[in-house]
Amino acid sequence: MFVEYVYVRVIDFMIHLQRKVKKKHLIFFVPIHFRKKVLLMPVSEAHKRATIEYAKKNLKRIPLDVQKEKYEEIAEAAASKGESVNGYIKKAIDARLSGAYTE
Repeated sequence: MFVEYVYVRVIDFMIHLQRKVKKKHLIFFVPIHFRKKVLLMPVSEAHKRATIEYAKKNLKRIPLDVQKEKYEEIAEAAASKGESVNGYIKKAIDARLSGAYTE
């Protein structure tokens, strides 16, 4: 059971990586019985409501507009660190707030 779960998590990551990189030569073949587990996991209405309520109470969106060239630069830097763009930006903000980064 544990091995199957880890395999499914690896498949999730590989699919995410393929979508993020958007390169045609990165094609991962996933067995059909795992595709169903990974891609067709239903979410109940109660789970959707709970997620929305959590977001309303605990999260605040910060819109951020950047030039396309700047976004590509940020995305490349994040990918080189193995992070998402969102995580990369959050770490940069945390570093600035903690005083680790100063100009």
